[in-house]
Amino acid sequence: MSGIEARERRVVVGVLVGALGGALVLGREAMPWSVALAAAVLAWAAWGRFERGRLGARVLRGLRAVWLQLPGAEPDGDDERGPIRVHDGMQPLTIRLSRRGTVLGAVITTPAGALPVAFRVWPRDAPRPGLGDEGAGVGGPPVERAPFLESRLGGMWRAESSDEAMADGVLDADLTAALLVVAREAGGGFGGLTFDGQRLGIHLTGPVVTDPGRATQLARALWQAALP
Repeated sequence: MSGIEARERRVVVGVLVGALGGALVLGREAMPWSVALAAAVLAWAAWGRFERGRLGARVLRGLRAVWLQLPGAEPDGDDERGPIRVHDGMQPLTIRLSRRGTVLGAVITTPAGALPVAFRVWPRDAPRPGLGDEGAGVGGPPVERAPFLESRLGGMWRAESSDEAMADGVLDADLTAALLVVAREAGGGFGGLTFDGQRLGIHLTGPVVTDPGRATQLARALWQAALP
């Protein structure tokens, strides 16, 4: 929930409680005014949510238009919220854009070989990245906390895997070094690295998402380090 939504909720709850209290104290004569006030506040809250939704849709359309300016970029289907396909050299990339409150996000996935393991690593102060195709907070293969990976990453990252020993082999010295460099270069906009058994996912948030060239450059450092 964004700060604006939280403030609106507090206002709505406060007014509704006040209207109910006024009706109880002043009796039936105050009831029409209390009902009218409550209805007006609920309508105001609904209108605010509607306007924020429209603004968010416009922001995503604009962001999508920027990403579609990448050479060779094409939308996958007619859904304006669907993924964007593009090649970075010979490497196929799929980009999914999102907006949560005021935070923009991009998940860049690319094939990285088929292995019977899944994992995700992410900064401790970031939300858990999803393993699913759409970068959601749920979905993908089952994983559990990987304490050895966390300790190997200096305790500054959270890690989960389906097979910690195998995940440790995938997240080798080269990929670990690239991970740390990208996290630093993203300037707080790195949301994590995921592997679902077939695709590597690079999760980005914030201002870097508005610069597709920079975002794909950061992703390239990771998938190049991951590919055999």
